[in-house]
Amino acid sequence: MNHLTHVLTETVVDLVVTIRSSYVSDPADPGDPQGVTPAAAANLLQPMSAVKTALAQAPEQDRQELVQLFRETVAQVPAEGRQFATALYEEVTSVPDRKHGRGHGHASVTRALAKAVMDVLNSIELADEDIIDDDDAVEITEWVSGNLNTALAKRPEAERQELIRMLREIADTEEDPERRELALQFPEALGLIPEE
Repeated sequence: MNHLTHVLTETVVDLVVTIRSSYVSDPADPGDPQGVTPAAAANLLQPMSAVKTALAQAPEQDRQELVQLFRETVAQVPAEGRQFATALYEEVTSVPDRKHGRGHGHASVTRALAKAVMDVLNSIELADEDIIDDDDAVEITEWVSGNLNTALAKRPEAERQELIRMLREIADTEEDPERRELALQFPEALGLIPEE
């Protein structure tokens, strides 16, 4: 299986857990909780549905391998975030048993994972303050991009370049002008391309 798929699966799980676990009561003011509300999180994380679709369209053997990869990734999540990771696993892998003809395979799933990361982080960037606090948005983005870059640093440079290429292809398909501008800058914003 493609190592980039592993890295992106870990990034997707990390992103979902980080967003969903950010919602906590403020001890000083219990009526004013901090972080992303469950309703706002569901809205921000809507791009994850594309991962489920890609998994459903993968050939059966690939789908089983990818489901196993999600299961292993979720098992490594610390206890305080595991319920959110488990919920994601159940959501994206809940595909009815069926016979597959020709599916799209790992490449399609890897692309769906990359697009989900881009779409969620760009949605955070564009979200109003009442959806996500600016400080929370920066913290989540920095945490996820830091983890992604750390994982890619352990892999051959070709994988980083493949992800950059994939993200640029995805950006080229974006039709909304504001989102397209963010998408085109996404590899740099994520720290995948070093600043000169």
